[in-house]
Amino acid sequence: MTRSVHDEMLSDMPAMRMALGGHFKWYYHVTPLRNVQSIRAQGLLPRPDKAPSEVVVKYVGRSASEIICLNPLGADVVPPTVQQGPFVCLAICRESLPRRIGLEWSYDGGFGIAEVLRAEDAARSAASIFVESAKRWVSILSYDAIPKEALHVYGRGCMPHDPKRWPKLTAVPDHILQTI
Repeated sequence: MTRSVHDEMLSDMPAMRMALGGHFKWYYHVTPLRNVQSIRAQGLLPRPDKAPSEVVVKYVGRSASEIICLNPLGADVVPPTVQQGPFVCLAICRESLPRRIGLEWSYDGGFGIAEVLRAEDAARSAASIFVESAKRWVSILSYDAIPKEALHVYGRGCMPHDPKRWPKLTAVPDHILQTI
């Protein structure tokens, strides 16, 4: 029996992380302003979402429904928010990208793109499909927490597409945060 492309990607998350990091330097997460204090204290923690597929549970375990959505900076589109604002934008560099990552499945579509790409070219590597799917669907998931020290925040006077120059979340007071 042939393994699915999702099985291939999830069975080698370090290779997917490396491939993604070779294409995207920064990843952002938009969160309601009301969450900033807890993120400043604890970092960005995975939160429960809808039930994942069996293949995700196979590789991630029972906590597979606990996720953090991340968007590669430079992907094709900007995903809509699903919560009430105002919002702040946090960013991490590729070196801080958690070890356990996968394609976005909490919205319908991310896995579908990977399946189409595999059907178009059965010899295409899982890593290449992972990167292209992330670029097109604009969202990936982390199954692990992101330390507070790794988080940059979009602040007043910052350029929105240059997170390298954004201050660290732990180093700025709330009045410096730029809400969106």
